[in-house]
Amino acid sequence: MPLKTFVLAVMTAGVAAAAHAATLAVVNGEKITTADIVAAEGKTPTGDALNQAVDRFIERKLLAARARAEGVDVPPALLARGYELAHRAWGPNRLTDDAAFRRYLNEEILIRKYMDQYIFPQLNPDEETLQRYFVDHAAKFLKKPPADRTARLALFPPYQYDVLYRYLREEMARRLAEEVAVARASATI
Repeated sequence: MPLKTFVLAVMTAGVAAAAHAATLAVVNGEKITTADIVAAEGKTPTGDALNQAVDRFIERKLLAARARAEGVDVPPALLARGYELAHRAWGPNRLTDDAAFRRYLNEEILIRKYMDQYIFPQLNPDEETLQRYFVDHAAKFLKKPPADRTARLALFPPYQYDVLYRYLREEMARRLAEEVAVARASATI
Protein backbone atom coordinates (compact mmCIF):
# COMPACT_ATOMS: atom_id res chain seq x y z
CA MET A 1 0.00 0.00 0.00
CA PRO A 2 1.47 3.39 -0.93
CA LEU A 3 2.34 5.68 1.97
CA LYS A 4 -0.26 8.34 0.96
CA THR A 5 -3.06 5.75 0.92
CA PHE A 6 -1.94 4.35 4.28
CA VAL A 7 -1.81 7.80 5.90
CA LEU A 8 -5.26 8.68 4.47
CA ALA A 9 -6.72 5.39 5.75
CA VAL A 10 -5.30 5.98 9.25
CA MET A 11 -6.59 9.57 9.28
CA THR A 12 -10.04 8.50 8.10
CA ALA A 13 -10.21 5.80 10.78
CA GLY A 14 -9.17 8.34 13.40
CA VAL A 15 -11.85 10.82 12.31
CA ALA A 16 -14.51 8.09 12.33
CA ALA A 17 -13.44 6.96 15.82
CA ALA A 18 -13.50 10.56 17.10
CA ALA A 19 -16.97 11.12 15.61
CA HIS A 20 -18.20 7.87 17.22
CA ALA A 21 -16.93 9.05 20.62
CA ALA A 22 -18.26 12.63 20.24
CA THR A 23 -20.13 13.87 23.32
CA LEU A 24 -23.65 14.97 22.37
CA ALA A 25 -24.96 15.75 25.87
CA VAL A 26 -24.06 15.36 29.53
CA VAL A 27 -26.68 14.31 32.09
CA ASN A 28 -25.68 14.48 35.75
CA GLY A 29 -22.04 14.19 34.72
CA GLU A 30 -22.69 11.19 32.46
CA LYS A 31 -21.77 11.68 28.81
CA ILE A 32 -24.07 10.70 25.97
CA THR A 33 -21.93 9.89 22.95
CA THR A 34 -22.62 9.08 19.34
CA ALA A 35 -21.77 5.47 20.19
CA ASP A 36 -24.57 5.45 22.78
CA ILE A 37 -27.07 6.72 20.21
CA VAL A 38 -25.93 4.13 17.65
CA ALA A 39 -26.28 1.38 20.28
CA ALA A 40 -29.85 2.50 21.01
CA GLU A 41 -30.99 3.33 17.49
CA GLY A 42 -29.00 0.79 15.47
CA LYS A 43 -27.75 3.55 13.17
CA THR A 44 -26.37 7.08 13.29
CA PRO A 45 -29.28 9.50 12.90
CA THR A 46 -28.74 13.01 11.55
CA GLY A 47 -30.52 16.37 11.77
CA ASP A 48 -33.86 16.37 13.60
CA ALA A 49 -33.72 12.59 14.02
CA LEU A 50 -30.45 12.99 15.93
CA ASN A 51 -31.95 15.71 18.17
CA GLN A 52 -34.94 13.49 18.92
CA ALA A 53 -32.67 10.52 19.64
CA VAL A 54 -30.59 12.63 22.05
CA ASP A 55 -33.79 13.82 23.81
CA ARG A 56 -34.98 10.21 24.18
CA PHE A 57 -31.57 9.23 25.50
CA ILE A 58 -31.59 12.07 28.03
CA GLU A 59 -34.96 10.78 29.27
CA ARG A 60 -33.51 7.26 29.50
CA LYS A 61 -30.58 8.53 31.56
CA LEU A 62 -32.95 10.40 33.88
CA LEU A 63 -35.20 7.36 34.38
CA ALA A 64 -32.20 5.09 34.94
CA ALA A 65 -30.84 7.50 37.55
CA ARG A 66 -34.25 7.55 39.24
CA ALA A 67 -34.29 3.73 39.27
CA ARG A 68 -30.80 3.60 40.79
CA ALA A 69 -31.86 6.13 43.43
CA GLU A 70 -34.73 3.79 44.40
CA GLY A 71 -32.28 0.91 44.75
CA VAL A 72 -33.22 -0.98 41.61
CA ASP A 73 -30.34 -2.99 40.18
CA VAL A 74 -29.68 -5.38 37.33
CA PRO A 75 -28.22 -8.74 38.31
CA PRO A 76 -25.17 -9.59 36.16
CA ALA A 77 -26.76 -12.89 35.08
CA LEU A 78 -29.83 -11.05 33.73
CA LEU A 79 -27.64 -8.59 31.84
CA ALA A 80 -25.54 -11.43 30.41
CA ARG A 81 -28.68 -13.29 29.27
CA GLY A 82 -30.13 -10.14 27.70
CA TYR A 83 -26.86 -9.49 25.87
CA GLU A 84 -26.71 -13.07 24.62
CA LEU A 85 -30.29 -12.89 23.29
CA ALA A 86 -29.71 -9.51 21.62
CA HIS A 87 -26.47 -10.72 20.08
CA ARG A 88 -28.22 -13.82 18.74
CA ALA A 89 -31.19 -11.81 17.39
CA TRP A 90 -29.28 -8.91 15.81
CA GLY A 91 -25.89 -10.41 15.15
CA PRO A 92 -22.55 -8.68 15.48
CA ASN A 93 -23.32 -6.07 12.79
CA ARG A 94 -25.86 -4.26 15.02
CA LEU A 95 -23.55 -4.26 18.00
CA THR A 96 -20.98 -1.82 16.65
CA ASP A 97 -19.78 -0.66 20.08
CA ASP A 98 -20.01 -3.48 22.58
CA ALA A 99 -19.50 -1.30 25.68
CA ALA A 100 -22.13 1.23 24.57
CA PHE A 101 -24.61 -1.54 23.82
CA ARG A 102 -24.04 -3.16 27.23
CA ARG A 103 -24.66 0.22 28.92
CA TYR A 104 -27.83 0.65 26.84
CA LEU A 105 -29.05 -2.85 27.69
CA ASN A 106 -28.30 -2.35 31.39
CA GLU A 107 -30.33 0.88 31.42
CA GLU A 108 -33.17 -0.74 29.47
CA ILE A 109 -33.47 -3.57 31.99
CA LEU A 110 -33.06 -1.13 34.89
CA ILE A 111 -35.88 1.10 33.61
CA ARG A 112 -38.17 -1.89 32.97
CA LYS A 113 -37.58 -3.20 36.50
CA TYR A 114 -38.27 0.27 37.91
CA MET A 115 -41.53 0.46 35.97
CA ASP A 116 -42.52 -3.02 37.19
CA GLN A 117 -41.80 -2.14 40.82
CA TYR A 118 -42.91 1.50 41.07
CA ILE A 119 -45.16 2.49 38.16
CA PHE A 120 -47.26 -0.54 37.15
CA PRO A 121 -48.54 -1.30 40.67
CA GLN A 122 -50.08 2.19 40.79
CA LEU A 123 -52.00 1.55 37.56
CA ASN A 124 -54.97 -0.37 38.87
CA PRO A 125 -58.08 1.44 37.61
CA ASP A 126 -61.44 0.67 39.14
CA GLU A 127 -64.59 0.21 37.09
CA GLU A 128 -65.68 3.83 37.59
CA THR A 129 -62.35 5.15 36.29
CA LEU A 130 -62.62 3.00 33.17
CA GLN A 131 -66.25 4.04 32.67
CA ARG A 132 -65.27 7.72 32.88
CA TYR A 133 -62.40 7.14 30.43
CA PHE A 134 -64.75 5.32 28.04
CA VAL A 135 -67.30 8.15 28.09
CA ASP A 136 -64.62 10.86 27.76
CA HIS A 137 -63.02 9.06 24.81
CA ALA A 138 -66.13 7.47 23.27
CA ALA A 139 -65.20 8.70 19.78
CA LYS A 140 -62.20 6.34 19.84
CA PHE A 141 -64.43 3.35 20.49
CA LEU A 142 -67.83 4.07 18.97
CA LYS A 143 -68.92 5.14 15.49
CA LYS A 144 -71.45 7.53 17.04
CA PRO A 145 -70.53 8.91 20.47
CA PRO A 146 -73.45 9.50 22.86
CA ALA A 147 -74.92 12.99 23.03
CA ASP A 148 -75.24 12.79 26.81
CA ARG A 149 -71.73 12.60 28.29
CA THR A 150 -73.13 11.63 31.68
CA ALA A 151 -74.75 8.48 30.27
CA ARG A 152 -73.41 5.21 31.58
CA LEU A 153 -72.18 3.14 28.66
CA ALA A 154 -72.05 -0.61 28.85
CA LEU A 155 -68.47 -1.82 28.65
CA PHE A 156 -69.04 -4.99 26.68
CA PRO A 157 -66.25 -6.86 24.98
CA PRO A 158 -64.49 -5.92 22.78
CA TYR A 159 -64.67 -2.47 24.38
CA GLN A 160 -63.64 -3.66 27.85
CA TYR A 161 -60.18 -4.77 26.81
CA ASP A 162 -59.64 -1.96 24.35
CA VAL A 163 -60.63 0.64 26.96
CA LEU A 164 -58.36 -0.92 29.56
CA TYR A 165 -55.44 -1.16 27.12
CA ARG A 166 -55.78 2.45 25.93
CA TYR A 167 -56.26 3.75 29.44
CA LEU A 168 -53.19 1.94 30.74
CA ARG A 169 -51.08 3.02 27.77
CA GLU A 170 -52.03 6.70 28.17
CA GLU A 171 -51.70 6.61 31.95
CA MET A 172 -48.30 4.92 31.69
CA ALA A 173 -47.06 7.59 29.26
CA ARG A 174 -48.36 10.31 31.59
CA ARG A 175 -46.71 8.79 34.66
CA LEU A 176 -43.40 8.34 32.86
CA ALA A 177 -43.54 11.94 31.67
CA GLU A 178 -44.09 13.00 35.30
CA GLU A 179 -41.12 10.88 36.41
CA VAL A 180 -38.91 12.44 33.74
CA ALA A 181 -40.07 15.95 34.70
CA VAL A 182 -39.23 15.34 38.37
CA ALA A 183 -35.84 13.88 37.46
CA ARG A 184 -35.15 16.70 34.98
CA ALA A 185 -35.87 19.35 37.63
CA SER A 186 -33.04 18.09 39.82
CA ALA A 187 -30.65 17.06 37.03
CA THR A 188 -27.81 18.92 35.40
CA ILE A 189 -28.11 18.66 31.64
